[in-house]
Amino acid sequence: MSITISRPGAGLVAEAIANLAGVNYNVSWGYYGDFPLHKIHDCETVYLLGLAPSPTTMHHLLDVLRCEVIFIDCRDANIDEMKKIPPHDKLQLICDETTSMEELTWKYFFPDKGVPAAVDLYGRYMIWDLDEEVIKFHYGTMPLDTYNRDTWTDLI
Repeated sequence: MSITISRPGAGLVAEAIANLAGVNYNVSWGYYGDFPLHKIHDCETVYLLGLAPSPTTMHHLLDVLRCEVIFIDCRDANIDEMKKIPPHDKLQLICDETTSMEELTWKYFFPDKGVPAAVDLYGRYMIWDLDEEVIKFHYGTMPLDTYNRDTWTDLI
């Protein structure tokens, strides 16, 4: 089994990508509550999309639950936090401060396919790479229910 743990809002695009790749369960975590360890099973693959849990939580995921953890993000503060975690054979960091988390997620799951326009344009908006095409896409999605993962699945 596999699970995504992602940020509310922006994480929905990455969740939609993971779901298209066959990941079967998603949990949103907004940093302020307890990390949803109770939702994770032993030896599960956990995709951390756009967030960095505490070192104690990472120890629990990697050593107690024996999960494979794939961390995907572009935000330097989260990347710095994850680099503090001691190297572990079950931890993979997919990081790049110049590429959006959404695009990194697409390239992780679909390395041989081009990045869909919706992923590219949303991701560029999220890293402040704002040109006319990005702004038009952003305004064009405003009437849509973008807090619904299915909307992003349809756009992708």
